[in-house]
Amino acid sequence: MALSKDRGYAVKGLTEILHGKLTESVTYYKGGLVVFDPTTGLVVKAADTAGFTPVGVLKKGAVVGAGVNPDCEIETGKIWLPMSGAAQADVGDYVYATADDTIAKTATNANPCGKAMDFKTGYLLVDFRYGLPKTALA
Repeated sequence: MALSKDRGYAVKGLTEILHGKLTESVTYYKGGLVVFDPTTGLVVKAADTAGFTPVGVLKKGAVVGAGVNPDCEIETGKIWLPMSGAAQADVGDYVYATADDTIAKTATNANPCGKAMDFKTGYLLVDFRYGLPKTALA
């Protein structure tokens, strides 16, 4: 699944703003989970991709044309994200961004985007400061 419209999100405590450049020819939505492509250094939508660690959510959506890489702002820190089946037992576990709109308790290739720090029905508070390479969990 993928976002098809802007999505609001809530944060807890202080967050940081990262700056990046969006990949060309893609529509991005506010609240979408994003990563830095380790090859190009550009911002791309989160997916279950090896070697990519999600860094946060986009503060503003953008429709990016061909041949351009506009600037963007990414909010990172503790962010409430929707998760189907979220439970109190998930608190303290690593979570993965498997698409720009989805976090999950497991992933085939993706690195953890962070740790679940709190729970409320349908949401986990994800702290992106705990994102790390999947190999570090082995």
